Amino acid sequence: MENEIKSQVSYYFTEKYGENQKEYLDTANYNYVGEKNQRDINRLIKILEGYVTKPTDYHYITHAQKKYGNVPLWVNISKMYMLLPQDIQIKVSRNYLCINESQMTSMLAVMVKFRNVCAHGERLFTYRTVDSIPNLPIHKKLGIAQKGTQYINGKNDLFSVVIALRYLLNDGRYREFIKELKSLIDKYLKKHDSIGEQELYEKMGFPENWRNITRYRK
Repeated sequence: MENEIKSQVSYYFTEKYGENQKEYLDTANYNYVGEKNQRDINRLIKILEGYVTKPTDYHYITHAQKKYGNVPLWVNISKMYMLLPQDIQIKVSRNYLCINESQMTSMLAVMVKFRNVCAHGERLFTYRTVDSIPNLPIHKKLGIAQKGTQYINGKNDLFSVVIALRYLLNDGRYREFIKELKSLIDKYLKKHDSIGEQELYEKMGFPENWRNITRYRK
C-alpha cells in the first residue's frame, strides 16, 4: 500500500512540476501555509537534501547521484502527501474509493505514527496517537459505541489502522490481511493465558465484532 501511494504521489508531482530534484527541494511546490506546515516541509526538504548530497549505503541512490546528479522523487515520500498542494492530494485520493483528500491525510498521519512505533520496536498493541482518523461509515456499520460525537474505538488505536486499511486496500488484499490478523491473534491467545480475549481487544481498541468487518461495504 505504501509503495502504491509513493508511486501515485511521485507521478502526480512530476506531472505538475517535472522530474528534476530541484523541484521537490523547492518550498514553493508544497502547501507552505501555516507555521506547522512550514516546519514540516522544511524538515522534509532537509531529509531529501541529505539523500541528494550525502553518502549513503543505498546503492541505487549513490548510482543516481553519480551518474545523473539527480535523485528521483520516489526515494522518500511516505509523509510527502500531507504537505502537497490540494490539487495533487485530490488526484491521489481519487485512486481510493469512498474517501477524500482530507480523510486520506488523517489516515496517513495515524498510520505513519504506528509504522514508526513498529520500526523502533516499541509496544504496539496499547499505543494511541494524538492524531485520529475521521468518523467513517464502517464505524457506524460495526455499531461502535460513541462518547458524544466521537467513537470510542477505531479512532487513534490499533483498530484505527485496521479501519484505514479497509479504505486503502482493495477487497482481495484486505480479506487476506484480516485472515492473517485473525490467525495471529488466535495464536497469541492460545500461547498466552495471562490475558483474555476481551482484555486484549480493549487494549488494542478492537470492538468485539471486529472479525465481521469484511461483511460491510466501505
